[in-house]
Amino acid sequence: MDSSPGPSNIATAAHAHVPYEQKWIVLKPIIKQPYIDEGRTLTHVAELMKEEHGFEANEEQYKITSTWLYRFWLYAFKSAKHWGKGPREWDAESLGFTSSGPMTPEFLSNAPSPESAIGQSAQSFLESQVHSANGIAEPTSLCRPLIHGSFYPPRSEPTSPSTSPSPDIQATDLFDEATWEKWSTSLVEQPFEKVLLNGLASNSFSNIQTSSLPIALPKVAKGFEESGGAFTEEAICFGVMAANSKLVEEMTKKRIGSKMTSKSPLHLAMSYLNAKKSCCLTVQTLLMNNQARAWDENLLGYTPFESLMTSVIRSHTSTAPGIVDVRLRDEKKFPGDEADICGRWSADDSNVREILSSNTPWIPFSWKHKFCHSSVQTVCHCLQQLAGRLPDKNPLLNGLFVKACSTCGMRMRLRPLHTLVLTAWNLANNGTHDEDLFGIIAVLLCMLKNGADPCQTAPVSFSTLSSRLGDSEIPSECDHKELKPSEFAESLPYHANPSRPLHDTRSSCISWSEKITMGWLIFLAILQQSEKEWQSTEFPISGPCLGSLHHRSYFGRDSRLGILWVAVQLEFLVHRRLNESDPWLSPRVDMRKLQEDFVQEDFSYIDSLKRYMKPVCSCGVVFSESLNYPRADEIAYGAYRVLTRSF
Repeated sequence: MDSSPGPSNIATAAHAHVPYEQKWIVLKPIIKQPYIDEGRTLTHVAELMKEEHGFEANEEQYKITSTWLYRFWLYAFKSAKHWGKGPREWDAESLGFTSSGPMTPEFLSNAPSPESAIGQSAQSFLESQVHSANGIAEPTSLCRPLIHGSFYPPRSEPTSPSTSPSPDIQATDLFDEATWEKWSTSLVEQPFEKVLLNGLASNSFSNIQTSSLPIALPKVAKGFEESGGAFTEEAICFGVMAANSKLVEEMTKKRIGSKMTSKSPLHLAMSYLNAKKSCCLTVQTLLMNNQARAWDENLLGYTPFESLMTSVIRSHTSTAPGIVDVRLRDEKKFPGDEADICGRWSADDSNVREILSSNTPWIPFSWKHKFCHSSVQTVCHCLQQLAGRLPDKNPLLNGLFVKACSTCGMRMRLRPLHTLVLTAWNLANNGTHDEDLFGIIAVLLCMLKNGADPCQTAPVSFSTLSSRLGDSEIPSECDHKELKPSEFAESLPYHANPSRPLHDTRSSCISWSEKITMGWLIFLAILQQSEKEWQSTEFPISGPCLGSLHHRSYFGRDSRLGILWVAVQLEFLVHRRLNESDPWLSPRVDMRKLQEDFVQEDFSYIDSLKRYMKPVCSCGVVFSESLNYPRADEIAYGAYRVLTRSF
């Protein structure tokens, strides 16, 4: 046996008698390799340095490093979010990092390296504990829509480019975006990634001295710059997280044909959707400029659709990550927790930063509200962006809600509609007090309109889905069966609740409110109606649509589901609450009458909706400049603003 000392023993011996402070300096380059180059976490680096070099950094040094990482993340996020207006550059003072006050996160034992952290949630820097937001201001419950215009020709209003000088931080009211001026064309044309590299090299965003870090920042910045496109991918990810679709378009149009290899930008976009700022435009840009594909999987095996459903659950329920994916059972929050789909809060808001800097850094449930119209509009538009590019509209999925049979070990992979059923189930059981399931009904209609097959089956085991089973209750034989989405939705209320423990397996419906029960029955009835249509004819149905147009209809020959889909779009396009006391649905929407339509099968209520709308094809479209993304004035017949509240 060779008894010669190995590399780690030699290194340990070489540093054995070096004073601690000098050892820290000597080992910085060694720390840099696993931390920066290999993307390992601080915990892994600490174990490596102890084992191979006999070096143990103190807690303060690791705390400083992880705090610096958060500051760089926020600097890059804020720069991306406001790129094109306001302050030209953000520094430590304008970011609020001039003291060790409440804007500084606590010690983060699992903070990733800057490279691996870029393009990920800021929450991954933070340990999760039970959270109480006492004393921290809650965001408004009112949300506003965005009428995005990229699907339509530009309006005829005269425009003139701004020629204002470079905005000065000191001369700008940082707390009033309404006063911020747009940049001149020459400023916007400077590469965003170059600004980030300059900030990284100068450390201008932080008052933490670079001598305290195990990183030679100028060398790191130079290395990124020499790597060419590598840092551009990082910069694109910050644009995606900040929901700045114009910035993402500027960076990606230079890379058309060069798909991002080391990142999952589409999944990142699904985690950081912002209805107030960009709706689905970031998703559209990534797909159109070939930076991602609609079926790309992330490290967990999720498709973009699954990441989208995860964001719905994260933003509108109290469901824990381990419920949707057993691999996340040790996680306390989802990626993108610091972003809200309907845009009511963002990672750089002061109250969110207070949450992130506390010992219990996650968004409290009290901040959330029902699956609202702003979120629904964004989710449906994202689904339509994906649907037109999918080679298979009904695949067996690999990630979300996937469980293994406790007896035979088979992985029970769900299809998209089955996944939607479980998303609806979590909204029904773990949603906010004002949830009524209108939003998930809209998503169901959107998926059916775009080709989701209600007749395809997937393996389901109710005993495996249930979190209430103890070891003694695990069945001795396989109990999974192939179910259609409607069969799955119909059976769920009569089995153990898969999202929380119950003593009575048949009591879950009893705890639902009347509006939740009504919403669930409508959701189920739409699935059953669509299934009936698919069984009676061959899909898709091709034929004339609105005159000279040609369509591929997935709703069937009965036009009522198509009418309902267009009516739902009109609702989520024009109705927003203006006051806290306003209803979530406009007076035009009557869920009880809608349920009665399906029970009595006369569809008189759905037929009555036609009087509010221009002619609707059975495939679920009205004539508009962009058929899949109509504006409210392209749907509504007459003065639609009289029919419902408008914003």
